[in-house]
Amino acid sequence: SDWTIQVTCEGGNAEQTNVRPYYVHKTFLGAGKYRAEYFQTLFKSAMKTTEMRTCTSCISLQSSSVEAFPDMLDHIYTGKCNVETKNVVALRSLS
Repeated sequence: SDWTIQVTCEGGNAEQTNVRPYYVHKTFLGAGKYRAEYFQTLFKSAMKTTEMRTCTSCISLQSSSVEAFPDMLDHIYTGKCNVETKNVVALRSLS
């Protein structure tokens, strides 16, 4: 991997914050067939942000979106996604 996404749950206190790191590839995130528009824009940018210097994106999500995040990454990597009633709203908010 050449990029890390650190996902935390919104609303948790600092002592209970559970950071979930995902070690991913910029090619899939920003240039793949099912790329994420955010990462495509970030990687094409000439700006030298902390995010670019550390090769790490830190995002805070609602708990349902935290749980659905791996499903979204599956879609970016494979084009397939496990959509169920329990994750459909979260996937929509992640899109």
